[in-house]
Amino acid sequence: MSNNTANKQYSALGSRLELCARHVRNGGVLLDVGTDHALLPIALVLRGKINRAIASDIRDGPVGIAEKNISRHGLSDMITVVKADGLAGMEKFKPTDIVIAGMGGEMISKILGAKAAEWSKREGTRFILQPMTRQHLLRRFLAENGFLTEHNSLAEDTDGRIYEIIVCRYTAESYFISDAEAIGGSMGRDSPDDLFSRHIALRIRQLRRRAEGILKTSGDDSRRAELSAIEKVVGELEEMKPRINE
Repeated sequence: MSNNTANKQYSALGSRLELCARHVRNGGVLLDVGTDHALLPIALVLRGKINRAIASDIRDGPVGIAEKNISRHGLSDMITVVKADGLAGMEKFKPTDIVIAGMGGEMISKILGAKAAEWSKREGTRFILQPMTRQHLLRRFLAENGFLTEHNSLAEDTDGRIYEIIVCRYTAESYFISDAEAIGGSMGRDSPDDLFSRHIALRIRQLRRRAEGILKTSGDDSRRAELSAIEKVVGELEEMKPRINE
C-alpha cells in the first residue's frame, strides 16, 4: 500500500475521527467499538501508528462493511472484526487504547458501566470517547465512577459543527465536577482558545433557549428550581470565558 493511499485514507476520516486518532498511542492495540466502516483502525494501521486493531460492532451490517473494507486494503491479518455488544469478550485481545465514538453519552456510559467492561479497568488502558449527545451525562458518569479525564478536546467539522472528545483512564477514585464543568468540559481541555470559546458560547445559548422555553410553557412556579439551576450554570460558564485566554 502506497503512502499516498494511506494519507488519503487518513484524510478521509474527517475532523471528528482524526482527533480520536490523534489520541491513540503509538504502537498500541486499538479497540474501535461501534466501528461502522472500520475507517479509524484502517487509517491508523496504514499510517503505521499501530500494528494491530480490533473493529467491533453490534450490528451485522457494519460488521460486514468493515470486513470488506479491511480485506480490500489487505489488512485482514492486522485488523480483527468482531460482532460484539460493547466491551463484552474483548479482553482476550488485550487492547491498550479503546475508542468509543459516534454514540450518545448515555450509551457510552452504559457500555463502560456494564459488568462485561470490568476487565477494561486496568492500569494502562486509555479510553477515547466521542459522545454525539448528552456529553454532560457522560462526564458526570466518568467522575462518579472513577474515570479520570485527562483531555477534553474539540474538533470542528467543515459544516461548523463542534464535536467533543474525552480522553480518560480508570483510577477507581471518584471526584466532583460542577454542572458547568460537565457541560463545558473545561477540565483538562487541550483545544484552541477560539474553538473552546465558541463551544462555551454555544452551550450558553442552548441553556438560555431552554430557560426561555420553560418560561413560555410553565404558568406557575413549579419549575422555578430548574430555572434557578440553569441560571447558575449559565453564570459559571460566563465566568469561564474571560479565563480562556489567560
